[in-house]
Amino acid sequence: MRSGGSCSAAKQVLPTAHQETTMRDMNRRTFFQSATLGAASLLTLPLTNSVAAEKTKWVIGCFNRPWTKWSYDEALDGIKGAGYQLTGLLTGQRGEAFTSSTATSEYLDRLKKRIAQHRRPKS
Repeated sequence: MRSGGSCSAAKQVLPTAHQETTMRDMNRRTFFQSATLGAASLLTLPLTNSVAAEKTKWVIGCFNRPWTKWSYDEALDGIKGAGYQLTGLLTGQRGEAFTSSTATSEYLDRLKKRIAQHRRPKS
């Protein structure tokens, strides 16, 4: 007989000893316990999904990258004019230190106030 011949096609897939034992060990009690556990876990899915959906509040903001040609105050005006209330500092802006090593705590306090002013609705 040649190696790699068609004998492998004639092999039958037989269950292993472990599979036969597992199927024989399944009785009515084990079946009901497994079924009850599975059903109970399925019942909790809609509850957990609805709770998670209620807690999630996505806030959409805008980075400053499109406004790098202008001052940051002009960028804040544009971001607010586009309807965003949240801004992210993604790119450097002329005359701004943002989060670089040259940004002092006084500068960062002033920056926070400027951003807060632009978030307020105009009266």
